Amino acid sequence: MDNNKEMAQHSCAESQNFWLWLGALVIGTVLGMLGVGWIDSATNFVATIYTRLFQFVAIPTIALAVTTTLARFGTQKDTGRIFRHTLTYTLLTTVAAAAVGMLLYRIISPDNLPLEAIQGDTGIDSVKQELGDASYMDYIIGIVPDNVLRPLVEGNVLS
Repeated sequence: MDNNKEMAQHSCAESQNFWLWLGALVIGTVLGMLGVGWIDSATNFVATIYTRLFQFVAIPTIALAVTTTLARFGTQKDTGRIFRHTLTYTLLTTVAAAAVGMLLYRIISPDNLPLEAIQGDTGIDSVKQELGDASYMDYIIGIVPDNVLRPLVEGNVLS
């Protein structure tokens, strides 16, 4: 009997949370569309603080999760299977992300955009200067860290 009460209370709390989140999204959308300066700057401040705090804990959390997982499964026979599943999952999500990017590129067709929309405030020339003569090999070399602490310090999740 008590279990049914707990289930009903849990379901009611989930429903209440859903409506609170939906209401917050609607209010945020309306306030964003109004374009009130002080509200925009206040919400940008909160968003910046939230993002920085998330970045602050993300890398150590990922490093701790990987370390504890390897320590726990390192001596078991299933380590190879887990590694294969992880590698397969990583490759499949990478291929899916590339497919979505390619599909969006084909739909948006940036080569059909007017030159003013592409240049914006900075201009195409500044983008070309920032890229320099970088190659795919340079990019791959940049992913592999030369120091164990460098990815943690720089917040580079991929490394």
